[in-house]
Amino acid sequence: MTEENGSSNYRLTREVAEVRGRLEMIVKEQESDDDTKKEIFARLSTLEKRMAQIVLIGTLLTVTLPVVLSVGVITIETGHNNSQSQ
Repeated sequence: MTEENGSSNYRLTREVAEVRGRLEMIVKEQESDDDTKKEIFARLSTLEKRMAQIVLIGTLLTVTLPVVLSVGVITIETGHNNSQSQ
């Protein structure tokens, strides 16, 4: 009976050690996944900032280019420049 208890305890101890090892591996994988998620969200944040800058530049060009071009065309058509008026 004592021998059965000893082998039973050994088996249980071994299984507990295996479970502990598996649990530690799972915890390390989750920590690695958390680091990966942080890196992904940091990259997304950078991408969002750059996209916002591009949209802002596009909006400004959309507003200013027609004004600049129309003023330039009117100036060219009417011949108003500094060298001719002097």
